[in-house]
Amino acid sequence: MIVFANDGGAASRQALTGGAALTADLTLPGMLHCALARATEPRAVLGALNLDEIKKLPGVLAAVAAAPSLPTAVEYAGQIVAAVCAQTPAAAQRAAERVKATMEPQTPLLQAEAAFDESAPMARAGGNVAGRGVSEHGDVEGALSRAHQVVMARFDLPAWSLAGLEPAAFVAAPEGGGVRLWANRGQAFAVREALTSALGLTPARLRVLAMGQVPAGAVELEAARLVCQLALECGRPVKLVLPLADDVAAGCRLPACVALGRAGVDAKGRLLALDLDVIIDGGATQSAPADLISLLGAHPYDLADWRFRVRQVFTNTPPALLAPAACAGAMTMAVEGLLGEAARQLGLDPLEARMQSAPADGALRKCLTKAGQALKDLAADGGPGRGVGLACFAWPAQPAAPTAQLCRVERLADGSVNLFAAAGRPTMLAQEAARALNVAPAEVRVVVGDTALCPQPPAGLMLGEAVMAQAVAQACAAGDQRGVGPTPAPCVGALAAAAEVDAETGQVRAVELRAVVGAGRPDAPSVMAMNQAGVGRALLAGLVWRAGRPVDAHAYRLPSSIDCPRQSVEWLAETDPSGELGRGPALAVAPALAVAPALAAAVAQACGAVCGSLPITPEGVLRALGRIR
Repeated sequence: MIVFANDGGAASRQALTGGAALTADLTLPGMLHCALARATEPRAVLGALNLDEIKKLPGVLAAVAAAPSLPTAVEYAGQIVAAVCAQTPAAAQRAAERVKATMEPQTPLLQAEAAFDESAPMARAGGNVAGRGVSEHGDVEGALSRAHQVVMARFDLPAWSLAGLEPAAFVAAPEGGGVRLWANRGQAFAVREALTSALGLTPARLRVLAMGQVPAGAVELEAARLVCQLALECGRPVKLVLPLADDVAAGCRLPACVALGRAGVDAKGRLLALDLDVIIDGGATQSAPADLISLLGAHPYDLADWRFRVRQVFTNTPPALLAPAACAGAMTMAVEGLLGEAARQLGLDPLEARMQSAPADGALRKCLTKAGQALKDLAADGGPGRGVGLACFAWPAQPAAPTAQLCRVERLADGSVNLFAAAGRPTMLAQEAARALNVAPAEVRVVVGDTALCPQPPAGLMLGEAVMAQAVAQACAAGDQRGVGPTPAPCVGALAAAAEVDAETGQVRAVELRAVVGAGRPDAPSVMAMNQAGVGRALLAGLVWRAGRPVDAHAYRLPSSIDCPRQSVEWLAETDPSGELGRGPALAVAPALAVAPALAAAVAQACGAVCGSLPITPEGVLRALGRIR
């Protein structure tokens, strides 16, 4: 057994003290500034723009329409319709605010569940359903009919912004007949691949330097394209810094999901059957990726009769990032919520109910034993208003990725090291290389996300911290460049949570999280970072639209240090003797799937409020207690 504790030393000193240089801080000689004009209607036909008038304003050098030709369709409020380039940020913003668009409003589709109605408006040409999948085994209806107890529930997970603490920013500069683009959104090669054809450039003529930990969504990529287009048109560097409210409201986000479920259990709480229907609101996203369907049935239990359905629909809301974690998060919330509700209705211990459903010879039983002890410890530490909750998590085995060159290591004559990596946090990469080569981290110079210097990974490979740590360790051991492919191993485990609830105000505070992992040796800082994001989604974050327009994006809450609970991550080495670091990119994500259902269970134990919708707000708690409507 190995226990990792959160010592707070993972982040770089520069980032912690505010001394790190960000893309928004970059200044180049002769640099111009860009601002964007956005649509205010969720669905309309855009007929004309007054760009000739805008170009005559003081300080304005160029103005371009986002669409190659007009008229064109507006598919969500916040969609970029034009970009303006001026001498100063203030002049660019004033000009963007004066862009006028001729729009013919149309009836929008705003609710995902309404997409299947024959009378519903079309969110986009071609239909409202973007993708669907069904996975089933056994006789679900028969198993439900034989169950001692059948529970039904609905779970609502709102859209979740992936906006970072630093502002989204892009700087483009003409270079050698092409463009050099600095970006803090997305991974460099993915950004380059998305932009080359749109700009009419070859990959060699678009050099991207990106260190973004936040993925680049469709809106950010459109903004980056317009910045590059303006730089080419003006022949000078152009900078765009997106306001935080725009980034939150229309930037990269995980989709809203609705999960409708039924579960049947026997008298001891053993899970007999599951029937889940998940609806994913992809917004104006182009299509559903194939790997979204591959996560159907992501649960750790011994179950013979199950049916899982997923449907992704278009709506007239901003595009969503259809990450597999979005689907898996909704399914985990539903499975754990249904199992917990069944245990409550039968008066059973939630730990014992999960033990009844765990495979007899699997790693989950050992994880639950440890998590059960953690539950007792957490309950003993608290007083009135303290509740504890338990949830299990699973990530199914994925096909092995092709061996890929992800980093390159150079040992210099003076003993220092150059490390060129496709992705990752420089501090983490430097520490991993320093440990492997027995040098000081200060002796490792890290270059991340430069398409001219770093290796290009295969398209679609998830470049998480665990994968990059593997790549660096192998490269250092071999003394040269090395590839790595994640091991196609499943990940299972359990997470215990403690929360404090003020029954008078409904305020909830996450106190502590203890994760027990039964497959793969976790990169503890990455697990803790994802768990902290899970706390944000469970208690704080939720995007709200009214009439298709975001409601006060400035009020969107990201978790801060005040919201951080104590955390620990425990790896049970006996359940996975290989001890391979990470065992694939999903290990950091999988425990975070259990954070929301574990906290929801803790709230229910603390005050009796059963909350099936996220985030668990004070209003939601008081409504569940019947004190407000």
